[in-house]
Amino acid sequence: MIILSSVGDSIRAEGSAVSSFTVTAYGIETAAGTETYKKLGQTQLSGGGIKDIIYTVPAGTSTVCAILVIANTTEMAKTVSLWHVPSGGSPEDNNVIFKSVRVEANSTVVWNKGDLQVFPDVTKTIVASGIQSNPQSGQYRIKGLRLSSSKEIIVTYDETPEP
Repeated sequence: MIILSSVGDSIRAEGSAVSSFTVTAYGIETAAGTETYKKLGQTQLSGGGIKDIIYTVPAGTSTVCAILVIANTTEMAKTVSLWHVPSGGSPEDNNVIFKSVRVEANSTVVWNKGDLQVFPDVTKTIVASGIQSNPQSGQYRIKGLRLSSSKEIIVTYDETPEP
C-alpha cells in the first residue's frame, strides 16, 4: 500500500510513449474520521517525459492507495514508471515505486498492495483448423496447446462435451 499522509502528497506516472497507458488508482480517503473507499484517480499518460499526476491528497485528508491498474493500450510493448511524491517534491529516484517496467502490448499490470499481477494480451485469437467436432454432440474440449519447434501451434483435444 502507498500511504499518502500529507496534503499535496501525490502518485505520479510516466509512460514511454504518448497515450500508451491508462493508470487507475483505488484506495481509501480518510477525512474527519470517515473512510471513503473510492477510485482515487484515472489518467491517460501523456508520455514524452511528462510525469502525470494520478492522484494528489486534498486538504484535511489522508489516503491509502491499495490498487493501481496500469493498462498498455497500444499494439507495442512500452515501459511505465511510478512515483510516490511528497508534498512540494518532484518524481526522483528516491521516491520511485517502480521504474521503467515493461508492459507488453494490450496487457495490464495490477499492483495490489505491493504485489504485481500481469494480465497478458487477451486480444489475440488462436484459430485451429482440422479439428472435427463430435458427430453426436457437435462439441469438443481443448485439453492443451503447445508450440512445436517449427513454431506451429499444436492443439490437443477430446470429443467429450462439456458438462
